[in-house]
Formats: sequence, C-alpha cells, structure tokens
Amino acid sequence: MGGVIMAAIIGPVLVTQLAYHFDWHLAFIITATPAFIVAIIIAFFSKEVDREQALSGRTEKTSTWSQFTELLKYRNFKVCLILQLFVMSASWAGIAFQAIYWVQLGGFTQEQFGLFMTIYGVIGVCYNLFAPRIADKFGRRPTCAGLFFLFVIPYILMFISPSFPVFIVFLILGPIQTFLIQLIQGIIGNESIPAHLRSTNTSILMGVGEFLGAAIIVRALGSLADAFGLPSVFLAAAIAALIGGFISLALKETNPHKKVPSDQTIAAK
Repeated sequence: MGGVIMAAIIGPVLVTQLAYHFDWHLAFIITATPAFIVAIIIAFFSKEVDREQALSGRTEKTSTWSQFTELLKYRNFKVCLILQLFVMSASWAGIAFQAIYWVQLGGFTQEQFGLFMTIYGVIGVCYNLFAPRIADKFGRRPTCAGLFFLFVIPYILMFISPSFPVFIVFLILGPIQTFLIQLIQGIIGNESIPAHLRSTNTSILMGVGEFLGAAIIVRALGSLADAFGLPSVFLAAAIAALIGGFISLALKETNPHKKVPSDQTIAAK
C-alpha cells in the first residue's frame, strides 16, 4: 500500500518535470517503460503458485460475497467505506481541477505550476514519512479526523480567492490526502478485521474509491464547474472533507498503544 501511495506522489512529479524539459509524448513513453520492464520480469522469472497447495490449509471455501457480508459485521469497515466517498471526492477535486484552477485563475504558467507540483510531491512524501508517527502517538481516530479538518482549509480558501498566499496554504496542506487515503484504506481498515479478510477489505475500499473517483465524481464535479464556475468545485471538496472529518469520529480506535483490547477484531465491531 505504501508503494502505491509513493508511486502516486512521485509519478506526477516525474511526468511534469519530463514534460517541462522535453515534451509530453516523450514523458509518457519514459514513464511507461518501467511497466514493460516489470511485465517482462514477471513473465520470465516469476513462478506460478500451486493453487491446490495454497488452498490445502483451508477447511472451507469462501466466496467474495460471503467475505463482504462478514466484513459488514465490523463497524470500522462500514465507516471506512463511507469515508472513502468523501476522501475521494475531495482528492479528485484537486487531482482533476487544481492545475486548470491555478493556471487560469491563479495566473501561473504551466511551467511554473509543474515546478510547484514537484514541491507538492516532496511534501506528500514527508506526510507519508511523519504522519504515521502521529497516528501511533495520538491514535488513528483523532489523526483521521484532524487530517480531514485540515484538508478543508486549502479548498475553502481556494473557493474564496486564487491568491498566492492561498496557493502556499494549498501547497502545504493539499498533500494531506496522500496519507489520509492510506490511513483509511490500509491502516485503520486492516487493523479492524481478522487477517483472512484483509485483502478483501483493501480491494473493496480501493475499488470503491477508484470507481467513484474516476467514473462518477470527476464527471459530477465537471458539471458543477460548468454550471457554477471552477471555484464551486473546491467548495464541494471542502464540504466533503468537513463531513468526512465528522464521520471519522465514529471510528473505533485500533492503535494497539492506545489502551484498546489486544483482539483488534473485537475492538472494531
């Protein structure tokens, strides 16, 4: 999960810098090359898993649907599923519309914004390095709620004014979403359930987030921008983050250092 988040941070930085120094066509060719290398390595060097041997230790076969219904017994899974709706709404508002907002309304050139996104990516890496320690010290629940509330600030300011001070706030607080998504999908979700449900839990949370983000939310935000102007997108994102912060308070703490029972599956029911 951490590798996915790091790739999501570093990827846009790499692409924008390659495009700035060369052109977009070459940038996409270069960034696609590692995928071909990995595919070749998997094709020639990975060993096929013996399915019968892998399943031999299981006493009964379970379907994805039965695992999903079992997951619904855990309170934190249901809360995280709802939180995905709001964190992806806020995140995709930034991913899809922040460039056009700052270039058209903020007055930055595409080259300047590409450079600033490099800084944005570096700050995102810092969040993923240091925010987990905060979650360990103060707990998952308050950290999740606090990050959601902080995430409101840059978007509500962007709705008000595309000024340079607002841009600085956006640059500092915008990358919060890179760790917030990981906190919901990977940390809280998996600490709340038994080990045999963790892969299903992660895939469902990620699938819901990506489907909503790529297929539904961006389209809805685009229609909102057409009807009420580009800043309205960030007002909607701020409202989504605010609601997400309040819903986070319904989570049950899963940090084993915050005086919860050793059986985390019971703590999150």
